[in-house]
Amino acid sequence: MSENVFEIKDLHFSYEKGNEILKGISFDIEKGKITSVIGPNGCGKSTLFHLLCGLLKPDSGKIMLGGKVSSSIPKKEFARMVSIVHQYNTAPDDLTVRKLVALGRTPYHGAFSSAMSDEDREAVKSALEITDTEKYAERPVLDLSGGQRQRVWLAMALAQKTDILLLDEITTYLDVYYQLQLLDMIRSLNRDHKVTIVMVLHDINEAIKYSDDAVILKGGCLLDRGPAETVINEKNLYEAFNINTSIKEVDGHRICIYK
Repeated sequence: MSENVFEIKDLHFSYEKGNEILKGISFDIEKGKITSVIGPNGCGKSTLFHLLCGLLKPDSGKIMLGGKVSSSIPKKEFARMVSIVHQYNTAPDDLTVRKLVALGRTPYHGAFSSAMSDEDREAVKSALEITDTEKYAERPVLDLSGGQRQRVWLAMALAQKTDILLLDEITTYLDVYYQLQLLDMIRSLNRDHKVTIVMVLHDINEAIKYSDDAVILKGGCLLDRGPAETVINEKNLYEAFNINTSIKEVDGHRICIYK
């Protein structure tokens, strides 16, 4: 029997009265899988992501995390369970890669102590190695290219040593080389390090290639949810995006062709 990390139950949310963004969506996110959330602009993807992160609270309904109502979990405890990489990230001009990654250890420090323990240093070292960013460790984050920076922010999330990783369209504005490099790294984290990953994506072919499960939103409602190879199909893509597509198998891989 599969185990769920998140359970989303009848979730409603609006930023202003009378303009509901999420309209009673319900689904589960299974432990150990890569789940991608896709849908057209304005469908509620980013809002759902911010609710999962705890940055917003539902108007009604609830998000369960590990059997607890997510919004009731203290922030430090939540940060030991879930790490997050946003689409847009900023760092002070002089902050080095190593120091940024070390910030991922903050949830494990007391209120009056920020000294690095041996465990902290090992977590930072491991995160730099996994993301292949150790060679940049002493360089300012702002000196790096966009793709390199995203790997550094991913390293900071890994230093948290959580079992769940949330990613918000982190391939946006990267060229194809860095997109695929980053997504290969994310898949490796899932397969080799058993991290459950939930990522918002805008590229359908990336969702097909890198997802175990997919969640498709349309107009704030859940259009479909299930194995990516099943729910990312011509019918659902037409209903969600109003585009005609053909899903073909090429060299053993499914790809979406736009007509």
